[in-house]
Amino acid sequence: MWWILCIMVAPLFETMKVMLAKLQCQDLVMFQQMVEIEVLVNNICISISICHDNMDTSYNELDQNAYIKVNEWWMMIASIKGHIEDQGSWAYDVFSAPSVKDQDATIHNITVFSITLVNETRQVQVEWNSNNEAAMTEAPSIMLAQLVHMCPRDFICNILNPRRAHLLRF
Repeated sequence: MWWILCIMVAPLFETMKVMLAKLQCQDLVMFQQMVEIEVLVNNICISISICHDNMDTSYNELDQNAYIKVNEWWMMIASIKGHIEDQGSWAYDVFSAPSVKDQDATIHNITVFSITLVNETRQVQVEWNSNNEAAMTEAPSIMLAQLVHMCPRDFICNILNPRRAHLLRF
């Protein structure tokens, strides 16, 4: 059944390959790299129907046999089967040949792999310099380029107010 996993995730690796090539461009500043990683994660989630329970809690209304949930991420079993069918008749025939127990195990493995891929990609730390050296510390929570594009209401609510007491002391 590992063939099905390989066939299922091949398009994901193609998407990642393009994005990782973009990230190697030395003209990108840290903020742009962070945005590119976020776009990559969003594209993966959309392309294979991964949902985050902060954004979509509709799984609460479903039968527990209709989805697989790993930590705060979940996928519909029907959408996983649909993605296998999208890979063509050969992939579907290979998936359908074994027992239902093996099919369930394959679906579970695809789900765990896909969600792990998303979680680990979210943890990628952007570069700090143009020598392709990884950062030794985490990037700031907000970059200057983000501040410029924020509307004043968001700046005051999310950036200024939480730090107001500290700023008033100085």
